[in-house]
Amino acid sequence: MKISEASKIAGVSKRTLQYYDDEGLLSVKRMENNHRDYDLESLQIIWKILNLKEMGFELEEIRRLLVQDRISFDEKKEEIRKKIKDYQIQYKYIEYIERNGYPEINKKESYIEQIEKMKKEIDNNIIK
Repeated sequence: MKISEASKIAGVSKRTLQYYDDEGLLSVKRMENNHRDYDLESLQIIWKILNLKEMGFELEEIRRLLVQDRISFDEKKEEIRKKIKDYQIQYKYIEYIERNGYPEINKKESYIEQIEKMKKEIDNNIIK
């Protein structure tokens, strides 16, 4: 099928499909007139690319994942889990500052040490 039809099916621009081809994420056959010819396999790869992008993978990671027989999402899930935890701590930190104002300065520890201590206390539910 032509790029316009593949673009419509995928819900992305023709330029995006050309970019995926140019970047080696997608290998599309060419017709005699040098136009791209998308087949079912191409559409399946586009589907994988779009799903991997939705999961937060960068194009370089996607390129790597597409050549593997089996994809393990464990590393990406751990990265996301850590970001969620960091955001939860940030959120609680903001709530703490809103309720209590900035903490008193402790001259025994650097400011960064004090902040890290508070974040650890927030993470351990010592500070709510």
